[in-house]
Amino acid sequence: MEIVPRLHLLKLGRLNYLSPALCYDCCHQAVFFEDAAENVRQLVARGILGKVQVSSALALTDPSDAAATRQLLSYDEPRYLHQVVAKSGDQRLRALDLSAIDLDDPAWRGAEAWRCHFHVPIHWSGAGSLTTTRADWEATLWALLAEGAQTHVEVETYTWGVLPSGRAARLEDDLVAELEAALAVLRR
Repeated sequence: MEIVPRLHLLKLGRLNYLSPALCYDCCHQAVFFEDAAENVRQLVARGILGKVQVSSALALTDPSDAAATRQLLSYDEPRYLHQVVAKSGDQRLRALDLSAIDLDDPAWRGAEAWRCHFHVPIHWSGAGSLTTTRADWEATLWALLAEGAQTHVEVETYTWGVLPSGRAARLEDDLVAELEAALAVLRR
């Protein structure tokens, strides 16, 4: 497979600028509760979608569930920052890292959902009350297909070495499972 950098010519008055296309990371967009399909449609329509990184974030669907919150907090580790966004209607609360969440703040506990920037394997749907944003990356790929987009797609999980213990799969098996999950959506 040949990888070619994509540059776009922008005309600003009489000046021309070369501008790289955008890299759309599904995990990052999902953390902010973005509409994946709509984002892809807009980027494709503007001709600026250069690459899609298929990735999943952690999702907590019931922040009032103490056990599920503890499960999410078990992903806190020092190597990476794991930004967290809580959704309450149109409002968003943000914490720079899992350790920065104010668990005594009723706004955090009363939120509809939390999402955490922790790239988990895309084929994994979660455990117990802790889920993932798998539906978001799937919606992204479906939108790419629907729009007839021709762009580079890659699977991006880099947290293998810091995932909580208890995972039985070997890295090689996880990598194959991730690619199979993405291909299954693309083949629909």
